[in-house]
Order: sequence, then C-alpha cells, then structure tokens
Amino acid sequence: MFAVDTGEVLADDPDDPVRTFVRQILGAVSQLEAGMITRRLRRGREHKASEGGYAQGAPPYGFRAESGQLMPDPEEQRVVLKMIAMRDSGSSLRDITTSLNNAGLPSKRGGRWHPQTVARVLASTDRYQVVYE
Repeated sequence: MFAVDTGEVLADDPDDPVRTFVRQILGAVSQLEAGMITRRLRRGREHKASEGGYAQGAPPYGFRAESGQLMPDPEEQRVVLKMIAMRDSGSSLRDITTSLNNAGLPSKRGGRWHPQTVARVLASTDRYQVVYE
C-alpha cells in the first residue's frame, strides 16, 4: 500500500487487515480498468473491420494501409522477394540481414535490419501474399 504521509510503499501488515483490503480493492480496480480498455480497443477494431477497413495494427512489411485497406507496397515487396530468394538458396537470417543492411535497404521503421525482424517478415509471407514478382 502507498503511504501518503511518508511516500513509500508498505507491505501488508498482519495486524492491519484494512491495509490488505485496500490493496486488494485497488488491484481489482486496476484490473477492471485494464479490461475496459481492452474491450474498447477490441470493439473499435471490430467496428472498423465491419465497415471494411484494415484494423489489425501496423501493416506488415511489404504492405501499407491506404484508405482503410491493406495494399501492397511495391518497394517493400521487392525486398520481401529478395529475402525469400536468399532464404530458399540457403542463406541464414544473419546473411540476409547483412545483405539488406549493406544494400542500404531500410526496415519498416527506417532503421537497420536484425535477424529477428527478417524472421518475422519471412514468417508473415505465409499469411500475406507477396504480389510483385
């Protein structure tokens, strides 16, 4: 429990059941608020999707959200195809990462590539169809 007068967090006191009760109530209120936020976000995404909009967070590499729809990004699609070709030829994730960084190809957020990021892009190609070949 947070003590206002001393500004410190106090542990439960077996001689003060009110302290334990207040901590539990505050925890329950915090959990309720987190649940309410989650519900509002989920309903907002469901509403947007019901109106035909893209409602799944940041678009995956190779795509962009345009007018509420998921559209292929030609430049990123070419990079995805390069990743797939390198992986199919036996290149490791580290080799692909080095190649992309040496070529000056930016990641989705404009930074450098990392093996885990390349792995995520390659994994997402199962869910999203690469368009430009």
